[in-house]
Amino acid sequence: MQGEAGWMSFTGTLETPCRIGIPITDFITSLYALSAILSALIYRDKYGEGVEIDMSMCDCQLTSLLALASIYWVEGRIPERMGMKHIFGPAYQPYKAKDGKWIILGIATTPHWRRFCEKYGLVDLLKEYPTIVDIQMKKNKHSEMEEKIGRVIAGRASDEWIKLLTDDGIPSGIINNVAEVLNHPQTLSRKIIAKTIHRKLGEIKVVKSPFKTSKFNVEVKIPPSLPGEHTDEVMREIGYTEEQIKELKSIGVIG
Repeated sequence: MQGEAGWMSFTGTLETPCRIGIPITDFITSLYALSAILSALIYRDKYGEGVEIDMSMCDCQLTSLLALASIYWVEGRIPERMGMKHIFGPAYQPYKAKDGKWIILGIATTPHWRRFCEKYGLVDLLKEYPTIVDIQMKKNKHSEMEEKIGRVIAGRASDEWIKLLTDDGIPSGIINNVAEVLNHPQTLSRKIIAKTIHRKLGEIKVVKSPFKTSKFNVEVKIPPSLPGEHTDEVMREIGYTEEQIKELKSIGVIG
């Protein structure tokens, strides 16, 4: 689906398409399905009628093209794969710090750009690129600009950069691995990791729903299910008798 709906045409390097490492289309579709179900419930309560919901994974993925679809429709240009680069230009992409870790600059406004250049010895870039628009317009000089920014970023460790840039109000971040993000202070402060008891694995950790409100939170009630663990229970809930469930199992319809 990532290929058919266009994502792999702009994800990866110029030479090689790249697939996103999680089933992102499934997640996007499930979120849209939730919105559709809630909308249908509101419609039922208001008008007294149910509605049929039609969800397409391809449709849901197309909605995520966002600016890339506009680039094609407005400019007549097909977006290409850019690796770690971004259509905003070299001020909005990762660079390797002194300790070997990658940090991401998220400079998308002229005030942030000017502050970054003035503070970190890149005033010469401001003469040629005084605004963010100038950066985006002069694509033929992006390689030279990347080299200059890269040399500056390589002069300090990643943690030092994040503290400096955060203090300066300049959007940035570190590319964390899975272990680092799961143990990150932000993750821990949000209390989004829960413990639960799995039937085979014992105590395990899971990521909770990010859904939080001022009145209630969504908590983990049961662990991840084993294959077919709740099949009988679900079949009973929708009206099947024990004999019908046995018959469906005998012919291989359910496991």
